[in-house]
Amino acid sequence: MSWYDQLSFRWKLSFPLLALLAIFIYAGLHTVHNTGTLGGYSKTIAKIHLQEIQLLIQADRDLYQSLIAQRSLIFQQGGDQAKLKKEFADNAQQAQDRVNQALGLSVTPSQKEREDFAQLFDQWKSLADQVVSLTAAGDG
Repeated sequence: MSWYDQLSFRWKLSFPLLALLAIFIYAGLHTVHNTGTLGGYSKTIAKIHLQEIQLLIQADRDLYQSLIAQRSLIFQQGGDQAKLKKEFADNAQQAQDRVNQALGLSVTPSQKEREDFAQLFDQWKSLADQVVSLTAAGDG
């Protein structure tokens, strides 16, 4: 450090200040870069993920309405059965369409996850259709 001892007072004061200045400039540039990255993430959230969430919430509501129609068929006597069957089928189809639309927007699910959903939905639909047909036959 003998070279440092030989420097004038002005340079001894300038080196630490220049080091602080370099740190502040680096921190500022890093902050600007991170702000741009976060802005990109927020656009992705607003344009894609919120639409997915909205579609999935609507699909959940449709499945619930389908379940309500199915259970109403069990206890319903009279002429409203055709209306309830149509409501059941329409809500189940809307739910499937909305989930498929949400999966189409998303970049995260794999093909296996899509196939798993389709298989599980088909299982549920066939079981629910069986319940509806049994209630129509009077075996419910």
